Amino acid sequence: MPERIGLIAGNGPFPLIFAEKARKRGYRVVAVGYHNETDPALENVVDALEILYIGQLRHLIKFFKKHRITDAVMIGGEKSRAQ
Repeated sequence: MPERIGLIAGNGPFPLIFAEKARKRGYRVVAVGYHNETDPALENVVDALEILYIGQLRHLIKFFKKHRITDAVMIGGEKSRAQ
């Protein structure tokens, strides 16, 4: 069974780059992205993707548990919401 890794994906190109490289190395990539942040193209390079709103930590944990993710990385930025 291939190894799995969770990806918490912010904005910018780095989540896509990470997912592509991890898959080439044999990992199954399960990602959580954020509305209006994460590039929608990420869906094409991961095994599973859940789009959440920032702050939905319980949903993120539940999604990763469902996919048996025990290791995760957080990559990418977040637009500032402060005004």
